[in-house]
Amino acid sequence: NSLTNIIRNFLSGCPDLERAINRIRFKKFSPKDIGDVRDALRRILDIQHAALDYLIPYEDDFAFNNIADFSPLYNLLRSALVDDLSTSRENIIADGYSNQLDQLKYIKNNISDLITDLQAQYINQTNINTLKIKSNAILGWYIEIPLSQKSKAPNEFIHKQTLVNSMRY
Repeated sequence: NSLTNIIRNFLSGCPDLERAINRIRFKKFSPKDIGDVRDALRRILDIQHAALDYLIPYEDDFAFNNIADFSPLYNLLRSALVDDLSTSRENIIADGYSNQLDQLKYIKNNISDLITDLQAQYINQTNINTLKIKSNAILGWYIEIPLSQKSKAPNEFIHKQTLVNSMRY
């Protein structure tokens, strides 16, 4: 196999790196463009490794072993991104890459259960069985208790709104 054939094979499925970089540069990119950079870097590294076996010198003493090492960037993108970026506009960061992000994803995906658990904790803490945690567009998330139970509200609850039959914190 000649080096030309090896390079041709590596480039045959290579994404358009220049297009992806320009889309990123001008802030018009999608997650797929970032994946294309990762995948193109993989191909560049493959070509670089294959060419080193041939050790072909070029004009002005330029050789494949003088090309910048993109492996740190490739390794970062490989570990940070999910494998398939073509189908999702969210969840593009791989699980396990960032503990903080994993915690935020968990909260997002389990918000109903977490709110239910928090409500149960507050009911247990305050002995207000009718305490509810709700949300609306004005206040966001709030705790609602009957007006008759307002004396049981802990000091940590910050009063936001009084209605005819209830208090919102």
